[in-house]
This record gives sequence, C-alpha cells and structure tokens, in this order.
Amino acid sequence: MSERSENSLIVDFNNLNSKNDQIFFGEYSGFQRYDDPAFPSAVKLEESMRNAFWNPNEISMKDDAVKFHLMPTPVQDAMCSIWFYQTLMDSAQNRGLEETISLFVTNPEFEALFKTWGYFEMIHSLSYSHIIRGIFMDSTPVFERNFHNTDIINRVKSEIEQYSDIAAYAEDLAGAEFNEENAKKIIELILTIYALEGIKFYASFLYTYLIHDRYASIPGATRIIKLIAFDELMHTVASTVLIKELRKDPRFSEILDSEWFTETAQKHFLKVYQDESNFAEYLRSVLGEFTPISEENTNNFLKYWVDLRLRDIGVAGVFGDFEETPIVRWFNEFGDLNLSNAALQESDLAVYSIGTMVDDM
Repeated sequence: MSERSENSLIVDFNNLNSKNDQIFFGEYSGFQRYDDPAFPSAVKLEESMRNAFWNPNEISMKDDAVKFHLMPTPVQDAMCSIWFYQTLMDSAQNRGLEETISLFVTNPEFEALFKTWGYFEMIHSLSYSHIIRGIFMDSTPVFERNFHNTDIINRVKSEIEQYSDIAAYAEDLAGAEFNEENAKKIIELILTIYALEGIKFYASFLYTYLIHDRYASIPGATRIIKLIAFDELMHTVASTVLIKELRKDPRFSEILDSEWFTETAQKHFLKVYQDESNFAEYLRSVLGEFTPISEENTNNFLKYWVDLRLRDIGVAGVFGDFEETPIVRWFNEFGDLNLSNAALQESDLAVYSIGTMVDDM
C-alpha cells in the first residue's frame, strides 16, 4: 500500500486553526468546528433543516390505497408519471450534491448544510416509494412503464448531465486555486440547483394539489408532498443565502455583478420555464378531459415563480416581473406555503424569507 502524504489527509493536522472563511477555493483543514462560524447564516439554515425532520413511514397510505383506484384512469396515470419524475429528480439531487458541491466546498458550515440538504433529498425519494408501495400491490410496473418516457427524461436530462460533468472533476476543484473559469462553473451549478428547488418541482406539486382538491383521493400522498414542498422552500432559501454570501467574497462579487451572470441566470431560467411548460403540456395530454387547469393558467403560474426567483438573486425577471395570480395564491394557501414562510420568519431566518432577498443584495 502506498504511503499517504499529509497533504492528502481528509483532516489536515497542521491546519486545524484555520478560519475556513471561504466557501469555495479556500484552505479547508477538514476540521468540522462550528462554535465560531464564519457563516452563521449557514449554521441557522442547517439547524432549521434538521429541526424539520419527518419520517414518511409515519404517514398512513390506507385511504390512498382505496381511493386512488376510484379516480379516472388518466388521472391515475398522470399521478404515477409525477411520482416517477420526482423520484428521478430527487435521486439526481441527492447524488449530485454528494458528488459535486459537497466535495469541493471549503467551509464546514456550508459543508454541513449541503450534506443535510442531500439527506433530505434521499428522504424525498424514499417518500415517493412509500406512496407507490402503499397504493399498489406491485409497484414495479409503475416504475418500469416510465423508464423510457421521453417527456420525463427530457425534463431532467440537462440537470443530470451538468451534475455528471462537474462530478468528473470535482476532486480537482477541491484542491484548485480560484480562477474565473472554475468559479463560473460553480455559479452555473448553483443556478441549476436553485432553479430545480425553486421552480422545477412546482408544476408537479400544483397538479398534485389540484387533483387531490378535486377527487380527495390521495390524502396521504398530498400530506407528504406538502412536507416535501416545505423542505424545498428551505433549500430554495439556502440557494439564495449561498449567492448572497458569495457576493461578499471579492473574488466572486465581480462575476455575480456582471452582465454574464444576469444573462446566464435569465437564459437558464427561461429554459427551466420551457421544460416545465412542456411537462405540463404532457400532463394535460395524459389527463385529457380531466385536466384541472388551463395551459394559460399553468404558464402564468410558472412565469410568476421564474420572475420571483430571479428577483431574489438580484436579477431582473424575464417576464416583466410577472405578478402573483389567483392560482399562485391558491397554491400557497393549499400547500401551507404561507404558513411555512411565516415559520421561517419566526425563526432567526427572517432576512431570508422568500421574496425579500433582493433588498439585501
């Protein structure tokens, strides 16, 4: 066995007193000390995530197991497509966080945040299996019939490819010195993570809520989705906090204040909008006469979230700062997101509540 050099140790004995005050491209000793944090915001967010822990196995699927099968077949098919997609996306998010950003972060507070975040994404994947297993005697066909569903694959393909590309040289980034090219790759990854958490799940959540509101047939699944939506809200906040903290780093601030960042963010979020609009069109094709919402209302819903998320990172919206619509208000109320946002404000995270980040940029 070859002898390991001290520089390659996972904890550097010679650098234990390091402040580790750079999120990326810093000198990280690997010593996970949290009593004197460089980023208290990350500590508070990680604590909030842990305090929101929940177990899907504690949520009964007994009513769903009966009532789900009473819904029209197209509605059942649409829900199975949604659950398959969300399992796939949360699988990518869990593994992506572990294989990329968690490997090259150089600050213990954000390292803990990313690892806790990834753990909750695994809980979400477990939750969808809990839903499907609770409704179907044999869950295998539910997954197998969607393995080659291009409408679902195309919705997640770019995110999975980006995670995979960065994972290929994540260990090199862990020991790299700062340069603009690598910094931009990390910023692009953060934008992908942010859009995924803050927009890409929302079309699926909307259709789940609308279907349950109409048929009252999936109470357990809807309860789980509401819990997941609260987690995603915290992950969205975490993304905005990460960008805010990077703006304080002179190495990153110039890039984040540049035209490149504005154009990159707007271009990326436009693509996410199109992906979600296409998926909603696919769901409408599956649902047929049972479609619970029009194309116009769905797209207006998506436009609102796209512009809000951009504003929250200091970038102008691409739809003229699209205003809140009745379907957005209904979605927030039905999903208890207004209460969730209030809960975040009641904690020490008031400055990070949704829709207020831009004031601190």
